[in-house]
Amino acid sequence: MFLSCYFKKGLPRNAMKVFNWMTRPDCPFDPDCRFYAVAADGFCRNGMLLESLKAVRLMAGSGFVPDPDLRTQVYRALLRVAMIKEAQELNEGFLRCIGNGDEGGKNVVALLDNMIASWVE
Repeated sequence: MFLSCYFKKGLPRNAMKVFNWMTRPDCPFDPDCRFYAVAADGFCRNGMLLESLKAVRLMAGSGFVPDPDLRTQVYRALLRVAMIKEAQELNEGFLRCIGNGDEGGKNVVALLDNMIASWVE
């Protein structure tokens, strides 16, 4: 996978270009859970939290639930940048997502949309 190779070589900007291309609506590739997980993990490890949140948002929007390791990694990254309230809300949202299925997934997507929008502003 291109993303993991770019992350291993220390080229997260190139990985971001591939990620952005592969998540376009007109792209013939249909991303799977593993693709989103590799992207979110790699961005998080390289200090690119906004891009990691975007990857998790697309993952949740596609109906996939991040695994516990990825959820913990995003949670800790949010805590590192002093987004404590947001980290707690996202963690609770993920826990509800596991129990409530689609309804919980919609809540996580809405929460991530708000976080991304406030980050960009």
